[in-house]
Amino acid sequence: MDKLRIDLFGPPAVVFGDKRLQHSSRKAMALLAYLAMRAGEQMTRAHLADLLWGDSAEEQARTNLRQALSLLRKLFRSTGRDPLMVPFDQVVLRPEGIEIDARTLLQGDGNLDAEALAAGPAFLEGFSVPAPSFESWMTAQRHAVEARLCDALEQAAADARQVGDLAGASRGLAQVLRRDPLREAAHRAQMALLAAQGRSDAALAQYESCREILREALQTEPQAETQALARSIRNRRRRPQEDEAQATTAVFERYPAATPTAVYHRPAAVERPDLVSRIAFASAEAALHGALELQRQLADPAALVAAVVPDRGLSAEEDAVAHGLLAGARPGDILLTPETYAQFADWSPFSFEVDPASNEGKGQATLYRLLSEMPRHRLQVAPATTRPETRIADAFSLVVLPFRDHSPQAADFALGDVLAEEITGRLGRFRGLTVAAPSAAQTCRALHLTASQIHERLGVNYLADGSLRLQDDALRVSLTLTDLRAQTLIYSDRFEGSLARLFDLESQLADRIATAIVRKAEAAEVARAQRAPTEDMTAYQWYLRGLAAHRRAGIAPRNARDAFAHFTKAIDRDPDFARALAWRICSVAWYAPEYFVSPGLQEIHHALTIDEYDAEVQRIAGALHLYRGDYEDGIRHMERAVVLNPSDAYLLATSAVYWAYNGEPEKGLKHIERAMQLDPFLPVWCVEDHGVVLYSMADFERAAASLRRLAAPTPRALAYLAASRIELGDAAGAQKAVAHIRHIARAYSVDELMTTNYYRRPADKEALRKRLNQAGLD
Repeated sequence: MDKLRIDLFGPPAVVFGDKRLQHSSRKAMALLAYLAMRAGEQMTRAHLADLLWGDSAEEQARTNLRQALSLLRKLFRSTGRDPLMVPFDQVVLRPEGIEIDARTLLQGDGNLDAEALAAGPAFLEGFSVPAPSFESWMTAQRHAVEARLCDALEQAAADARQVGDLAGASRGLAQVLRRDPLREAAHRAQMALLAAQGRSDAALAQYESCREILREALQTEPQAETQALARSIRNRRRRPQEDEAQATTAVFERYPAATPTAVYHRPAAVERPDLVSRIAFASAEAALHGALELQRQLADPAALVAAVVPDRGLSAEEDAVAHGLLAGARPGDILLTPETYAQFADWSPFSFEVDPASNEGKGQATLYRLLSEMPRHRLQVAPATTRPETRIADAFSLVVLPFRDHSPQAADFALGDVLAEEITGRLGRFRGLTVAAPSAAQTCRALHLTASQIHERLGVNYLADGSLRLQDDALRVSLTLTDLRAQTLIYSDRFEGSLARLFDLESQLADRIATAIVRKAEAAEVARAQRAPTEDMTAYQWYLRGLAAHRRAGIAPRNARDAFAHFTKAIDRDPDFARALAWRICSVAWYAPEYFVSPGLQEIHHALTIDEYDAEVQRIAGALHLYRGDYEDGIRHMERAVVLNPSDAYLLATSAVYWAYNGEPEKGLKHIERAMQLDPFLPVWCVEDHGVVLYSMADFERAAASLRRLAAPTPRALAYLAASRIELGDAAGAQKAVAHIRHIARAYSVDELMTTNYYRRPADKEALRKRLNQAGLD
């Protein structure tokens, strides 16, 4: 039998199965909320009548109460239950068999998901009745529930930190401070967490935020304990020259729970343990960048081998593991333990392969070899800066953060990201509403920016944030919409139902967000986007698994093969699943690009006949046609993708490069500049494509300046940098860029570059080849 639940987070409702039951009588629903919070207590009719109808005559108030109780009983009886009892002059709601999260939270009982509750609306948020006594009670209850929720979040954060989950602890504290910014103890705990992760600047920024809030709200300074912690963090900060040395790794601090990591290295030709050196780094990302930098300092990168292991303070075990890795390393190898590699399983600026020399499947741990920095990837979100120089300045501007996924299978699915991306795409079709690119939203989430920091850095005025939980087929989604200028919540909603209603929910939330901001939903403009991609939810779940694997395709090749297999299962379930067909083509291109010619072309044309309004299908069709040299069709499909999803910076950047290849880079520049406006955090591919477009315009000075912003440039970016430097008369700089290419991709060649850079005019191809040959790249 379905559970019966009374939900008091947001407007009160009775929840039964996938039904959310409410009555139009606000006072009847207010009575429900009051009885639920005092479930099991007997209350007199006189007390309840005075609470809600105190301004009416006694007889009229009692009549109103009887009517309200009758409405509630009808509401409950529609669920097959009736927990209301009205003995004599008493009224009581029996709590047996009913879940009332707000009451459970206030009593401190039960095992509630505090983070999931915090992601939704507050107690009775958006609900009011013209009854002063009830309003006073509701305000007091709201403060009590909010305080208890913050207590639960703080305790969960402390528990997370105790087991080493610094990311979880930081998320919990951010939720506390968003709901109660005056909790100075939470500010201190967040400062300590950030400092423990080596993020001293962020910790001190947290202190300044705390001080500003206390000054403005209470006209007071932080407590002595908080000030002392700030002084301690300042004293422990790296020296300026150390900051500069690690500046190139700062943009990749994707994991707040940074794990200290050590790099052991020695000359490749010498196997003497006494010549092994050790360097400690604050995070695994910094360690890999450090290892690469060690190799770059040598004339021959193969002259050094390195082992990257977790740093546990020079323990004998750590020392032995590192020496074991070095003993089996080949010249030029940078080897990682499985524990270190696991930190890059979901996102990475690097790519890896299983070390062939390790004994995989023979009872010993598999080792991983660092290949290079990550190549360009549709789903890669690596910011070139964490503090954008430009901001989205439109009045009606919005960012939709990836939904936090509390599902048991969250690690296998990308549902939270996909839901936010779909809503962003739908919102992009509303006139007068500027929506930040999904990549910008993912950067905000990855950097754990607060609402005020998102407003400051990204420049948007509205923030859509939410969470979801998928258990079997039951889906629960919460959404809040915040006005970042006033720092006030202007809308909240909660959806409960089956996974099959997901696509209806996407349209519903997009309409409500747009209506709340611009007060006008242009349904005709978004109707085409409301078609469900598939009616088979099992196929959709296989698609989500494929997408999750495809997001990691650049990290290790086997992920692309897993993605292909998952997409194939989705297509087997639903042969007309257009987007799964398109993404399968995209995934196989990682390891078998000849698939693009056939059957890839046939499959993408089939996908287009199924759904020509899907932006991703159009994008992949454009890539296939450009690969074949069909420039008009390639640009036509890409421009169609941009029209269908005008808020996607990646689509704009890619279309910009298509125009450059077609000999019209001036058109491309407009698109790339729009992409950089939609995502001021400037993902790596955005900066790289900006450089390619400028190079194609023969603006070599600006092209080189743009490409030099990349902390971890790809071989393609370095090739265009080298060609630009040749034209600028900087042969030494060009040769340095080529040396960098040789280090991160030893076999990279001009021919390989030309297979993915499709200049239409032979003269453009030859000019690029000639410049690269002059720089030393064959």
